[in-house]
Amino acid sequence: MARKIDRPSRNGDGKTELVLGGGGIKGFGLIGGLKALEEKKVDLGTITGISIGSVVAAFYVNGYTPGQIQRIFLTELMGLDPDSLKRTMRLPTILRLWHGGFIDLGGLFREIVEKYELKPKRNLRILAYNVLQRKPVVFEGTDYDLARAITASCSIPGIMRPVWHGQGGIIGTWLTLVGSLLGFTSEGILVDGGVHHPNPGEFCQGRAIILKLGFASRLPDELLSPIDLGFHLLEMFWSVALDWHFQDPSEHILIKAGLPDVACLSFGLSPEKCQAMVDFGYNQTARAIDRAIARGAVPVKKPRGDQK
Repeated sequence: MARKIDRPSRNGDGKTELVLGGGGIKGFGLIGGLKALEEKKVDLGTITGISIGSVVAAFYVNGYTPGQIQRIFLTELMGLDPDSLKRTMRLPTILRLWHGGFIDLGGLFREIVEKYELKPKRNLRILAYNVLQRKPVVFEGTDYDLARAITASCSIPGIMRPVWHGQGGIIGTWLTLVGSLLGFTSEGILVDGGVHHPNPGEFCQGRAIILKLGFASRLPDELLSPIDLGFHLLEMFWSVALDWHFQDPSEHILIKAGLPDVACLSFGLSPEKCQAMVDFGYNQTARAIDRAIARGAVPVKKPRGDQK
């Protein structure tokens, strides 16, 4: 198991908040972005994670370095079964919704959270989406189930199984359903936070840095399996509409950290392509942060001798 470093929790006061956007396997770009932010000594506060960004954020606030997160991703997340994804393409939409998707991420993220001793932190915010209320659900603080929050945030509707966030038993289930529909509780059926917005800035206090992964807009430059290619072409087809629907927050520092020739669900990529995503995220972030620091838009950590 990777060895953690000591990174204390922060409340975000006087620091720059960070948003790690959603994008499936493109999350390697977020790792590169974090590496650049560390090297530029950006003073980060609360980190908001959406979908794969919630996984990266959880590791980072728990003391893992970008290099360690990259190695963990290559070990733990690149083995998602493509055959399970393939089955979702064969069934009619109504059946997919009835079964709630074929990929159950609950066991995977429960194992990861326990294996790497991940805990909720005060400087971590995770976004999911309640499909009953059609509203975002925010997990923050230290009193929630981290594995369940990450699972919900990553559960793409129709492909990944949604997360039941509520009471158990027949009576408890009905109370949760009715309470959620009437707006009495944020509990209900939770799915990917990207359904609300893959790169939201509305939950941050003040100007934030947003690392956006985006959608595939170019053909892949390496040979993909039929499954991965199918998801890639489907994403390319919808990318213009998705970009139009999810408008970029204009009041924040938005950095495009995702390779345009990689699709969110292309889990069969080579290690070399994963490294290319990390490098792209690093270069994009480094250039953007240099400009932001030069104009005084992003505070940096002071040397110990300069701190009062």
